[in-house]
Amino acid sequence: MANFIADYGAIITTIIGFIITIVVMICQFNNTKKQKVSERQRELYVECYVSIEKIIKDTDLIFSTEYFDEIYSYQGQMKLIATNKVLKSYKELLTFVFKVQRKFTDFSNDINPYMDERNCETVIDEESGKEYEKYHGNADDEYIYNCKIEEYKAKNKPSLHEIKKYVDALRDSMRDDFGTDKYSD
Repeated sequence: MANFIADYGAIITTIIGFIITIVVMICQFNNTKKQKVSERQRELYVECYVSIEKIIKDTDLIFSTEYFDEIYSYQGQMKLIATNKVLKSYKELLTFVFKVQRKFTDFSNDINPYMDERNCETVIDEESGKEYEKYHGNADDEYIYNCKIEEYKAKNKPSLHEIKKYVDALRDSMRDDFGTDKYSD
């Protein structure tokens, strides 16, 4: 036995050292990958939340297609990087904004004088032969439309409290991922 240890002890020690080195390198590689994902996740959360939070300062954004498009643009990245809790809160907020916008868009389209077939006529340009729509409404139609839109927004805009319920849930789930305490304002 003493000869075996003397003959092979250095080799066995080298092999054990090599195995330990490989295990440590694999752990470091996995930690580096997790850290990179965590850094990207943090950047995404901050970027996304800054966009979403705009609605707290200007609740009329709930009717803006551009606002929805902006916050919806994070969905692909959120599906890849966000935790299930954050993704659930994000989807609930998107659904809430989408439903409000869908009702507004339907109302707007129903009363829009430019979309009323009675106010439009298809005309063919004699020189080019191209078809185009010619509007026969008047300025009063547009004024009435704008008044009805403003009235709709005033009556149907969700309260700041209701909006904050969704925004705060998302913020709190993001903060949980960061390991920070819940924020209250």
